[in-house]
Amino acid sequence: MVFERFSDQARLVVVLAAGAARTHHQNSVGTEHLLDDPASTGAQILTDLASLPISEMREHLRRELAQQPTPGPAHRIPIRLSNDEYARAQAAAHTAGQNLETWIHDRITDALEQPQ
Repeated sequence: MVFERFSDQARLVVVLAAGAARTHHQNSVGTEHLLDDPASTGAQILTDLASLPISEMREHLRRELAQQPTPGPAHRIPIRLSNDEYARAQAAAHTAGQNLETWIHDRITDALEQPQ
């Protein structure tokens, strides 16, 4: 296995990044998962290599990921919006730096987390 050649510290970085990917319901580990915990070794290594503050790197990755469709179990729910509702939702998603599907998903999950 590839990980046998990794140091204990490197294996820990990969394990923590994989945990971050699972937390975000993603099947693969990417750079964004190394940055999930700013105090992690992976985040420190990336910020040292890039000579950028971690906050700037995380914001850039957040914007990039927001443009990607949300993976995961898909219970697709058709939603009918009027032209005006669609235009307003599209504008709000754009302002938030997200694609419309991700923005709607986030609004629904935010509502579900609110106390009843």
